[in-house]
Amino acid sequence: MKTLQVFFSKSKQAVVSCLPVRTGEWYQFFLTSFLFFLISTTYNVLRPLKISIMVSAPDSGAEIIPFLKVWGILPGALFFSFLYAKLCKYLSRENVFYAIVSIFIGFFVLFFAVLFPLRNEMEFTSVGVLCESWIPSAKWILAMLRHWHLSLFYICSELWGSVVLSMLFWGFVNEISTTDQAKRFYGIFALGGNTGAIAAGMFGNSFSTQDFDAKLPFGATGWEQSVYLIVGLAILCQVAVLVLFRLLSTLPAIQQKAKRDEKEPAKKITPFTLRNAFSTLYRSPHLRYIACIVICYNFMFNLIDVMFTDQLHIHFGNDTGAFNAFISRVTIANGIIATFIALFVSGNLLRRFGWRSTALTTPIVVMLSCIGFFGILLFRDSFITQSLVFFFTCPVTLLAVYLGGIQQCLTRGLKYTLFDATKEMAFIPLSPKEQRQGKAVIDGVASRFGKSGGSFFYQFLLLFLPTIAATLPYVGILILIIIGLWIYAVIGLTRSLSVKLREREGEAI
Repeated sequence: MKTLQVFFSKSKQAVVSCLPVRTGEWYQFFLTSFLFFLISTTYNVLRPLKISIMVSAPDSGAEIIPFLKVWGILPGALFFSFLYAKLCKYLSRENVFYAIVSIFIGFFVLFFAVLFPLRNEMEFTSVGVLCESWIPSAKWILAMLRHWHLSLFYICSELWGSVVLSMLFWGFVNEISTTDQAKRFYGIFALGGNTGAIAAGMFGNSFSTQDFDAKLPFGATGWEQSVYLIVGLAILCQVAVLVLFRLLSTLPAIQQKAKRDEKEPAKKITPFTLRNAFSTLYRSPHLRYIACIVICYNFMFNLIDVMFTDQLHIHFGNDTGAFNAFISRVTIANGIIATFIALFVSGNLLRRFGWRSTALTTPIVVMLSCIGFFGILLFRDSFITQSLVFFFTCPVTLLAVYLGGIQQCLTRGLKYTLFDATKEMAFIPLSPKEQRQGKAVIDGVASRFGKSGGSFFYQFLLLFLPTIAATLPYVGILILIIIGLWIYAVIGLTRSLSVKLREREGEAI
């Protein structure tokens, strides 16, 4: 009997260590984690689909992706940042969430019911041919205009992650959480997102390796059926996001905090413009450090992602099914790795070693994984590379694909756990007004400037170099510079965060 009591006592301690949730916090913790799960599932189920739709369109290709990120996603991010700040001025936090998520739902319903079924009829084919005869060098921008409806699908699918997850979800969580709760919950909240990535990857993999013969009522077969099912699943998840957010907003503790914030006149949001956005960053060193970290991560990830996609294209060629299946399996592995980090690493790392060590973990691990991936590509004939090829009995291209997949899993897994947790904790000492303005500027604008910066860099290099693979040495050097700047920003933010926490709560990190 005593042995059983000791066993249950130690088991309870282990659970508390992994899930440090106190009495009275379980309901809020569960709803928030499940909300993260639905948002993540929507993003990860749309991510491979948006690439397949654009790349497989007539007169299109993988080269169109950097142009979409610069000339489509960046203006879209600026629009939603402007809209978010405007809505915050006139509506409550809850209604802002409903309004923006409803915009996404409306577009995906329109795409499901009208734009995709009539995609061939809605192409600007004649306009594209006419303009191409005038401006031959603008081929990929003209392809965006020709397939405007598919371009909008790509843009909205990508913006769902930055707008709904980074800006709305984390902005809401920051406002309802204390610093103590952030240390205990933020790393573990990623469990919901990681589980969503696993579910989305399994769903995408099943549709990449399965043929559809049955006719649907509207006549779609094969690949079209998978598109309808994936978009339909995304719409259902988005509707469930609204329902779950409503349940979370009705919790008494959250409603009381919202009423306290509304009574303070200083919480009003000033009109948002690009000039005010950069002015806000200029006046606040604290926000500048956060913006620098976000820009560095997104710039670096976009550089690595394009290089990894190019290696996948070299290895798989035109086998779209195998291409999508591999990406889906990488998504599953990413979710599993991130789940392990969220359960056993992030919370314990924050509590035992503090904010700075946790924040520095991501750039250091990313740097080490980049050395492996880029090292194989740069030194194909080296002794180490040839030894690995002999040991694993596979060609260099396949070895590079697997190392790139591991690098992607580590980068994205750390992003959804350690990186997001530490970044969002840096917002907590700020006032609700500064939090909302900072989220609009950093997550809405700065993150997109980071990703667009990587696309601009590739576009510049491709003016002088023939292929993505030829840009490898220059991209590798730039990544090392960016990681150095990232580490510098983390150290500076540590000092700023310590000062603000002592001023606001008398705490230290």
